[in-house]
Amino acid sequence: MKHIITLIIIIGLTAFSSFGQYNKSLVQQAENGKVSAQLELAKCYLEGNGIDQSQLEAVKWYESAAQKGNVEAMVACGELYCDDWNVDLEPDYVKGIEWLRKAAAKGNKKAIEYISNFDSYIKQEEADDCPFTWLPCDEDFDRLEFLKEKRNLIDKEYRNNNPIAAYYLSIIAYNDKDFTKVVKYLSEIYPLVMDENNDYEDIFEQDESNIQIGATLAAKVFSLLGWCYEHGLGVDKDYIKAADYYLSEFDYTAFGMSMVPRVRGVYCYKKAKLIDKFIDEVNSLKMGTGMFGTGYVTYYVPWLQIKLAEMYMVGDGVSPSKKKALEIYESIVDQRKDLLGFLWGWYPEFRSYSDVGAAAYRASLMYKRGDGCKADEEMADLYFQIALKYGNRSAWYERQNK
Repeated sequence: MKHIITLIIIIGLTAFSSFGQYNKSLVQQAENGKVSAQLELAKCYLEGNGIDQSQLEAVKWYESAAQKGNVEAMVACGELYCDDWNVDLEPDYVKGIEWLRKAAAKGNKKAIEYISNFDSYIKQEEADDCPFTWLPCDEDFDRLEFLKEKRNLIDKEYRNNNPIAAYYLSIIAYNDKDFTKVVKYLSEIYPLVMDENNDYEDIFEQDESNIQIGATLAAKVFSLLGWCYEHGLGVDKDYIKAADYYLSEFDYTAFGMSMVPRVRGVYCYKKAKLIDKFIDEVNSLKMGTGMFGTGYVTYYVPWLQIKLAEMYMVGDGVSPSKKKALEIYESIVDQRKDLLGFLWGWYPEFRSYSDVGAAAYRASLMYKRGDGCKADEEMADLYFQIALKYGNRSAWYERQNK
């Protein structure tokens, strides 16, 4: 449901038309309170049209127009405040939902749909398994039809021992649910792609594929192998082997890639009951950044810390300690400000905001009950308000049902 809400946001933000051009006259008109100018200036900041892109500045001008009763601005404020993918604007679901409800009260269909989806979303149960499924190979599944059309060329290159051709055959075989062949192809080329001295060029024109397959082939191969071993596709399920493949040496941040394989690999250690390794990896992934192009990629993954806190709560593989669990939840909330200021962010890293909300809600419950601490209603309410701000479904559901 989180993805549906994000999709609505993206559709809503891209639906604005006729983006104006940033200039002094437009700024002066906006500062003088002209609503149409405020809308245009907000759109300029949102799109980065004539000025550095800034959701923070955009929402400031949208709010100015919304306070004057402009419904379009109300919807834009709501969507921006509820968007986990902003770079310089911290999510605030309390403000966002408030603006969307005002727009819905005026009959705006987009706001009504958003509120309906959000009410449905907050009632859903959390999945126990690792929710992060995006892998580096996913972009190749998106062009599956193209690969099928080029099957003859791929077969020819495979006979010439081209590892990239073998990788493409594994994608086609996976789609055909022939998982034994998937593992066969990937296992053949795994030693080759892990050799730093080997550098492969795509068998297709770069302009046609638009994917730097040679640079990221290793990550694609071992993450797909990890997926197969984790889920028992074409091989016996083996969490330790899955973790080994997922965690193969590869600098994700050097290519601006998601940390999903590392997240899944770390969680496979927990599934394999290698608790010490799980804890070591969780602690190593608390917070970090890497360069990509001219910006930064954050690889903060609080979801894994939340899982560790859950283990301490019930004594799952560790000595039970509600105090340690609370310390972890509070540390996640304390680091939330560090999530802002990055020029680049990739799923699941920016999903971290919702994980902050989850940590805050659980800290709230612990202070309310006195678990691992002295009961404190003031602290409980503080963390509850943070959970609401970050859109935590349990907190919102609790408030709605008081």
